[in-house]
Amino acid sequence: MKSNAIKKAVYGSWKSPITSSVVSGVSSRRGDLQINKFNNRVSWYESLPNDGGRYTVLEHDGTTKQNSIIVNDTMNIRTRVHEYGGGSYCTLPPEVTGSLAVDFKTQQLFHININNDRNNVKALTTSKEPFRYADFIYDNNIKSIFSVREDHTNSEPSKVVNTIVSIPFDPTKSNNNETTDTDNYLNQNILCNGYDFFSTPRVSPNSKFLSWICWNHPNMPWDKTELWMGELNEEGTSIINKTCLCGNSGKAESVIQPLFSPDNKYLYFITDGRNGFWNLHRYVIETKTIECVLEKDDIETGGPQWQFGRKFYDICNDGTIHALVGKDLYAIDVENNVIGTYRPKTGTGEELGPSNVVSSIFDSKNCFIFAGSPTTPSGIYHWNLTDNNVTLISEKANVQHVEYFTKPKLIEFPTANDKTAFAQLYLPKNPLYEASSSEARPPLLIKIHGGPTSSVNTTFRIDIQYWTSRGFAVCDVDYGGSTGYGREYRERLNDNWGIVDIEDCCNCAEYLAKENIVNGNQLTIDGGSAGGFTTLACLTLRSTFKAGT
Repeated sequence: MKSNAIKKAVYGSWKSPITSSVVSGVSSRRGDLQINKFNNRVSWYESLPNDGGRYTVLEHDGTTKQNSIIVNDTMNIRTRVHEYGGGSYCTLPPEVTGSLAVDFKTQQLFHININNDRNNVKALTTSKEPFRYADFIYDNNIKSIFSVREDHTNSEPSKVVNTIVSIPFDPTKSNNNETTDTDNYLNQNILCNGYDFFSTPRVSPNSKFLSWICWNHPNMPWDKTELWMGELNEEGTSIINKTCLCGNSGKAESVIQPLFSPDNKYLYFITDGRNGFWNLHRYVIETKTIECVLEKDDIETGGPQWQFGRKFYDICNDGTIHALVGKDLYAIDVENNVIGTYRPKTGTGEELGPSNVVSSIFDSKNCFIFAGSPTTPSGIYHWNLTDNNVTLISEKANVQHVEYFTKPKLIEFPTANDKTAFAQLYLPKNPLYEASSSEARPPLLIKIHGGPTSSVNTTFRIDIQYWTSRGFAVCDVDYGGSTGYGREYRERLNDNWGIVDIEDCCNCAEYLAKENIVNGNQLTIDGGSAGGFTTLACLTLRSTFKAGT
């Protein structure tokens, strides 16, 4: 007969059902959340672990509540523009049918799911061309695709050319198989050039204006970008009166995610130029003035644009804005008044942390979010703001051993130069074990994110629960240089990579030991990518940690 009595054992020696095979188990990655502004259908890309990690696109039908794959069984929907991906597909109006997507192998642009048949696919560009495409949209008035295009005619990295192009696309001809690869290859029109990088080409609903983001090396999109707008001709083949609206004042300013309002009066965007924190603004097209829509000086609307397609806000058909501000969603009317703040919760009352949002076209009380929690893996949710009810619409993850999961606590700790830094602390938890003595303290594993301008999030991490269920404390550090705390915090790492990150990680571990929360003789560290560099630097240059991976 099994005994459920709680055992006393040394921290770090506890037995746990969360094994290495559980940690490395099958799981899908999702992203690029979109909503079709014509029929309200939600879509996203999703990896297929049992099919070599191939990426497909799923679409959710709000009427039947069913998800369907809209990609055939051979295509892998990924773009290599800027090498980090995102923006690899877009939906089309119902009368056009289907979607546009890039296949990873050839980097060609395709019209897929023609006539709602996922095996009906038409190439819109030739495999012989040296181009890659990303972050594209389709305008049904002009009948053209507007896309970031990356030209690899000269494959030397410094010779690769980024532009924004328009590509004529008549879907009736695509349906009838009348277009050829050569047609679209020859008829592409370069609308914007002269910068090293471009992103987010967006056309106004009346098809009169095009907006875009651009920046130059060595800046990254969280360092210094510019927002531009110009007037399109009727055919969408050229653009005049190009004007830089934001980001050219001489100071460093990061501008992201432009989006026109449904009534064509405003161009919304996010910038940190006002107070160092990413906040929502808008350009008033008639008066040519800029207004701050929502200003916060301690929390951000936005994040680092590592990939195309991230959405920190969206606009309903009635003009209401849904903006993610930290863990909250703000509803804002056309007069810039906050008309509601919301925080999503699961049926058990656990708060979800949303990272992307798209708004329903039917009313301003419904939206869709990409979200997760410390004990709930990330998924796609329908969020009814009227009753604050969230419903999972992506496949439910098979989560086991929930009783072993621990939740993080935000800590602020002192670090070098009289500054403080932040981290998420996970304490040991196992329902079958407790410390061998009241004086005992757990070993510590410091986790370091990559980037280095990424940030810690508290969405479910089975790799962290692996350690905490064995009696380890884990601390996920947002060292100086991380995003989410404003530009000053983000720029602490400028010219100090390998200094500030080391100091913050070591100071975090030593602070927890000094506070008698962890065992100061059992400090370890772990990180990958940029975090791997910091791990090696800590182990090489400092004596704080006993081991690292």
